[in-house]
Amino acid sequence: MKRPIDELPTGLFFVGTDTDVGKTYCAAELLEILQKRGLKLGAYKPCASGVVVQDSPQAIDKGSDAFLLCKAAGLELSLMDRVCPQSFYAPLAPPIAAALESRTVDQDRLVAGATWWNDHCQFLLVEGAGGILSPITESWTVADLAVKLQLPLVLVAANRLGCVSQVLAAAEAIANRSLRLHAVILNAFESEVVRPAAHHLTPIAQTSDRLPAMDYLEITHRTNHQLIEQFLPGIPILKSARQLASLIEC
Repeated sequence: MKRPIDELPTGLFFVGTDTDVGKTYCAAELLEILQKRGLKLGAYKPCASGVVVQDSPQAIDKGSDAFLLCKAAGLELSLMDRVCPQSFYAPLAPPIAAALESRTVDQDRLVAGATWWNDHCQFLLVEGAGGILSPITESWTVADLAVKLQLPLVLVAANRLGCVSQVLAAAEAIANRSLRLHAVILNAFESEVVRPAAHHLTPIAQTSDRLPAMDYLEITHRTNHQLIEQFLPGIPILKSARQLASLIEC
């Protein structure tokens, strides 16, 4: 007998402030850690675009989010269709990518795909597509799907200049839907270079002994963390999925 939607396995829904912020990287890292604890895991990417459709399980798109989640969770490749039931080729928003193939994203299937995991795992990790308010169907955003699934949310943001506003806007969207924000991960991209404005700060730094040499990347990472903590009291602001794993009791 199937359980209702509000009785999904213990789990988390990873959402982002935007696309390309490291959601899959963080989600896969968490799954790998939980797999080592001996948990029976489920991984669910409700729909994905930019996926190269292959003819056989042996030739699946090994660069896809679904494959990375499947591998990190220790799942058989035969479950790939359960990990990601709806895939589209064009690297665009799912409803647009689907339309290019004369298809639509099936909303009912998005929810049903999550409930299938009820009797097949102890912990379910769901990863959204794009940002929290990115369209996932013609009438739903990722946030609308989160409302249907009612799992605690992990918000992933790229820890760079401008992310404070993105995180707070996403957190407000989450709160307005009475969803639970479990944690925020500020994912650091170490290759990113943060420089002072060439026309203003650099000359001052060069000519004034009052301004010491500064590591703007390190300052940005630290102050982003501090500011978000002030505006979101009580919400863990983390640097990695490894820190998140330490908060999960299962």
